[in-house]
Amino acid sequence: MGPIIYCIKNMRTLKITEQFAKKKSEKEPTDLIKLVKDAHGEIQKNYLIGNELNQLPALVLLSEKFNMNLERSAMFATIYCLTETESNLNENRLYLLLKNYFNNEIRKFRIEFRNMKRIGYLYMFKGANSEYLLTIDSKFVQALDENNLDYFQKLGPQGLEESLDFFKKKALDHDTLSESDVDGFIGDIDNTNPDLSLVKYCEEKLYFVAPINSFVLYAICAKAMVDSEGFDFSYMDVYVQYGRKEINHVRKRIINGTWDPIEDKLVEIQGGNHIEHNPTLRLTTLGYNKLLKELDPEVMQLIRSKMGTIKTPMIQPIQIQKVALHFSQEFTENTERISQLLTHKSFEKYQSSFPKNAKMKGITLLFHGGPGCGKTEFAMQLSKQTGRPLMKIQVTDFQSKWVGESESQLKAIFDDYRMAYDRMKIKPILFLNECDQIIGKRISIGSSVDQMTNALQNILLEEMENFDGIMIGTTNLTENMDSAFERRWIVKLQFNAPNSEARKSIWKSYIKGLRESELNQLVNQFDFTPGEIANIARRFKVEQLLGLKKTKIQTLLSLCETERFIKGNTVQQKSIGFDLNRKAS
Repeated sequence: MGPIIYCIKNMRTLKITEQFAKKKSEKEPTDLIKLVKDAHGEIQKNYLIGNELNQLPALVLLSEKFNMNLERSAMFATIYCLTETESNLNENRLYLLLKNYFNNEIRKFRIEFRNMKRIGYLYMFKGANSEYLLTIDSKFVQALDENNLDYFQKLGPQGLEESLDFFKKKALDHDTLSESDVDGFIGDIDNTNPDLSLVKYCEEKLYFVAPINSFVLYAICAKAMVDSEGFDFSYMDVYVQYGRKEINHVRKRIINGTWDPIEDKLVEIQGGNHIEHNPTLRLTTLGYNKLLKELDPEVMQLIRSKMGTIKTPMIQPIQIQKVALHFSQEFTENTERISQLLTHKSFEKYQSSFPKNAKMKGITLLFHGGPGCGKTEFAMQLSKQTGRPLMKIQVTDFQSKWVGESESQLKAIFDDYRMAYDRMKIKPILFLNECDQIIGKRISIGSSVDQMTNALQNILLEEMENFDGIMIGTTNLTENMDSAFERRWIVKLQFNAPNSEARKSIWKSYIKGLRESELNQLVNQFDFTPGEIANIARRFKVEQLLGLKKTKIQTLLSLCETERFIKGNTVQQKSIGFDLNRKAS
C-alpha cells in the first residue's frame, strides 16, 4: 500500500472517529453542576492572570448551554458555588470578586446584576445586619439538581399570549424602568420568540437599533390583549427613564403620522386626528390581524368582543328604496362617473395610486345646490348602487348647547367611522347631510356659540386632512364656505333645478297616466324642484285615498298652487353657521 493511500485511509478513519465522538457527546447529557463548578474554577484561576471571559473554555460552554451572555454566566457560576458553603454573599462582594472581568466598570456590572434580578436568576433576602444577601433562585437550583437543561434554554416567555402578559406585568405594572430594563424586557421576548409576527415586524423595521420603538409597539399590543384599551403615551414620560431625546423622537413621529406602525395602518391615534402631546394609541383591525395573529382563536374572539362598539347608526343598502333620478343627460354622465369611482374595484385602485405614507387617501365629495334638487337622494342611491353602508349624520346629531359636548360628539362620529372602515370589507360612506352650519367662514369669537362653531370646524378640517374613507357632504349654500373647506372637497358637484324635460319625467314617475298636454301644463305653470314634486305626489295620494272631488289634473293644479303658496311664505335667505336661539351673525 502506497503512502498516499495509507494517509487518505487514516484521514477517513480520523474523520469517522471525530463524527462518532461528536454524535456520542451530543447524545450524552452534560453534567450541569460539574460544568458550573468548572466554569467557577476557571474564573478563580484566571482572575489575576488577566484572561478575558471568552478565553475560559468551560465558561464559554456554560454560556452556550444556558443561552446567556458570558458576564451573566460568570455571575451565575460564582453565586452558585460560593453560596453552597456560605450565606453572606452580597452585591458589593460579588463585584469585588468579578471586577477584573468587568474592566473595573461598576456601571456595567450593575446593569448585568439588574438583568439577573429581572430575569429571576437571583433570590434576595435580608441578612442578620439588615443587608441584602443573595443566592441563586431555588427554581434554577432545582433545574441543576435535575440536570434539566431545557429549563435554562427555554427561559423567558413562550408564545405571543405569554409574551404580552409577561410584558404587561414586568414593563407596564412597574414603578420606573431604566434604559437597561427596557432593552432587557424586549430582549427577553425577542430571544425566545424569533418567529412571532410582532417580533419579525420590529426586526424588519430595525427597531433593535432603537428598542424604545419596540417598547411602545409591545405596550400597545399588550394593552390591546390584556386590557382591550389604548396605550397612553404619557406613560413614557412618567415611568420610563429612557433618553428624553429618544422618547421625544418617537412622540414626534407618532404625532406627524410618520411612525412605521401608523404609516402601515397597524396603529391609530385614539380620538382621530385631533392630536394631543401625549396621544392614546391603539391597534387597528389590520394591526390585530397582522401583529396578534398567533393568538388562540378563542382569545382573539374575546378581545374583539371587548373592542369599541360603533354607536353611530348606519343605513344598509338593502334598506334604501330604489328611486329613479331624473337629471339632464350631461349631469347624468357626471353622476355615473361618480358611481363608477365608488365601486369597490375603482376605489381600491384610486387609493393604491397614492404613496404609502400619503396623509389623505380617501375621497370627499360635496353636493351643492338649491333645496329639493336631489342631493340627499343621490347620496342615498349611491349607497344603494355601490352596496356601501351609509353613516348618515345631521348637524343636530352632534349639536349641543353644552360647551365641549358638540366637539366630543363630532370626534366620536369620526372614531365610529374609522372603526367601521377598519372592520368592514365593503367600506362605508360617511354622509354629512346639510352641513352648511359647519363649513362656513370662520368667525371671530364673540360668544360660546362662536367658540363651539370654530372648534367644530377645526376638528372637521383636521379629519378631512387625513381622511382615508368616503365622505359626502351636502349644502344649499356655497357662497359663504370657508376657503379651507373648498380645498378639502376633492369632488364638487352642483345640482341645478331640472329643466322642463326632466320635470316631465319626474311628474310621470310619480303620477301615472298623465297625458302629454297635462304634463306640459304642470311644467309650464310651475317651476318645481324634484323634492317639491315628490311632496305634491304624496299629498295627491292622500286625496286619492279620501276620494277625488275634482279631476286628476284639477286636483294636481290645486295642490301645486298650495305648494307655491307655502314655498313663497317660507323661503328666506339662509346663512351658514349655528343659530342657537339667536340670529346667526
